[in-house]
Amino acid sequence: MEESKATVEALAMEVRMLKMMGADALSNSGVSVDARDMLRMKERVKMVEEALRAMRDEAREHVLSIKSSDIRLESLLGTGSFAEVHRAVWQLPCAVKRLKDGVRSNRYEVHKFQKEAYLLRSLLHPGILRVFGFCKVDYLLVSEIVPGGSLNEVIHQKPPVIMSLKTVLGYIAQVADILRYLHLCSVVHRDIKPENLLMHTQGTVKLADFGLACEKKGAYVQSRSNLAGTLRGMSK
Repeated sequence: MEESKATVEALAMEVRMLKMMGADALSNSGVSVDARDMLRMKERVKMVEEALRAMRDEAREHVLSIKSSDIRLESLLGTGSFAEVHRAVWQLPCAVKRLKDGVRSNRYEVHKFQKEAYLLRSLLHPGILRVFGFCKVDYLLVSEIVPGGSLNEVIHQKPPVIMSLKTVLGYIAQVADILRYLHLCSVVHRDIKPENLLMHTQGTVKLADFGLACEKKGAYVQSRSNLAGTLRGMSK
């Protein structure tokens, strides 16, 4: 898995650099751009993007099926309208997102929950929550556990701690890189907010909760409304 992430990052970086080179060449009137060079560059971008899509499709097809009997739920970490997240133990300490009992009769929410597991599994970026597997019977999404809580908890901790400009800019740069990768994968998260940014060790950030995410030309764009997200976050 770590090797796949490194390969994806290398591919994503190459696409980014190639596109930047092409944009710089076109915008700089002092540089003569050979049409054949531009064509070769476009072909290389297309080839790298296809390789990235192939790796994601392969990862999507290999979502591990996990039995609920192999999972031991422990403390509650958080709860939302449709699901709750528990600290748990599987083959290792993990986090388990569990669809609430009252929602399981809602076919739309069940379908969305299942698709979140497959989408997350296909996203191979160190700044995106890593999914281990999924239990289809009891609607459990098993992922890595991120020990530092959410960015929202860090911001509102008591007593308050003022973050340095360097720290804030570091968080912004990490989130920007995650969004850059999602854009490359034609995925829109649609609910970026401090509650969905989890704090890992040494100030690294992990983006979680892809329940509202949509994917261009995929089966994930099934929203009952064109409006999606958290109003407080959408207004900023």
